Amino acid sequence: MSRPNTRRSTESGADTQYGAVQDPNPSRMAARAQSVKAAGRGAMSGTSATTYWSVDKWGIPSQPQQATRRSGTLPAHGSIPTPPAEVFDGLNDLEDKMRATLSALASFNEDERMILLRQCRHEEACAAQAAQPIPPGLLNTHQFRHMWRSLGVKLSREQAAAMFLRHGCDVQGLLPYEVFAAKLQGSPARLLALEPEQKGPYKASGGGWGFKGKILYRYCRKPVFPPSTWDGTLAAVSAKPPKAGLILEWVYGYNGKHNTAPNAFYTANQKIVYFVAALGIVYDPANHTQQFFQGHDDDISCLALHPGHALVATGQVASALDGSADSPFLYVWDATLSPPTSVQRIDFPAEGGSSSRLIVAMAFAPDGERLVVVTGDNRHTVAVYKWRNKQLLNQGVGHNGQPPQARCMV
Repeated sequence: MSRPNTRRSTESGADTQYGAVQDPNPSRMAARAQSVKAAGRGAMSGTSATTYWSVDKWGIPSQPQQATRRSGTLPAHGSIPTPPAEVFDGLNDLEDKMRATLSALASFNEDERMILLRQCRHEEACAAQAAQPIPPGLLNTHQFRHMWRSLGVKLSREQAAAMFLRHGCDVQGLLPYEVFAAKLQGSPARLLALEPEQKGPYKASGGGWGFKGKILYRYCRKPVFPPSTWDGTLAAVSAKPPKAGLILEWVYGYNGKHNTAPNAFYTANQKIVYFVAALGIVYDPANHTQQFFQGHDDDISCLALHPGHALVATGQVASALDGSADSPFLYVWDATLSPPTSVQRIDFPAEGGSSSRLIVAMAFAPDGERLVVVTGDNRHTVAVYKWRNKQLLNQGVGHNGQPPQARCMV
């Protein structure tokens, strides 16, 4: 069996094969030659080619183009418009169907890849007989769809375009079918390695929930993959808050065993104010009802009552919700209103790399205009505020040592 002679053009760097169908379009040949030159420059600057892709043969892979025509009018070759995201989301299932079809047709003398390449070469030969030849080893989207239709798998134009963009096509929108066959019939481990990557989990907004490739998590050393039965529509539903919600009706318990700071007071209207977890609670013993102050996002650590017996100050531990856990804060709120309402908030951000950790204790001055606060840093810093305008009047060292050394203030 004779082999076709091959000669490489030294001017363009493109491959020309004699004895096979050659591209009759000079402008397309020139475009391919320019892409090879550009690929050479890209390789020197660190640009990597697609896996299995030969830059010498096909130039640099085509980049997705935005569609300039109405949806459903994708060109058979030339630049490939980018199909909608949901088309890409369904490619894994489509490729599974392709593999199953080839597996059903395979025999002892002809495996799946041989069947696929035979069909591709048949499409190539039919195009040559119809006087519509294209460069050897390449298919356009029309041939690609016709080939799979003959095997029993129907593809839309958008699906064919997505396949071309996923597996690599040249600047003319033509797919090297040997590259496609190598990727489609690769080993499972190799296929996993070729999967696209996504950084971070699925986002609540922006779509992309049908992604089934590699997912890189910050705290995982190796990438993870969604389940093989993953249904992206479930993530779309989870991204929206449920129509049904929860209403806080009653809080049981009292945090008095481990909390030795003052933590329960009577208000001016003879209600009891105390706290449990991150909730400030106003209990009405006459009617056996509760109302809640829900401004805190982590455990409340101390409570102080204003001399007027209407306002309450509650301080909390530094929340870890933002990942920092170094900025506790306090609220002054009105316990006589329904519901209890915030009057002022004072934050205690970390300074010089030292976190305040929590609010250890608080007390109002007899005039009610000043608030003394002890924080949970190693110096047990004592701060005096004009709390209505958050003006810091003075601060100093309370007690050196691991907190809490101070338990309460009077």
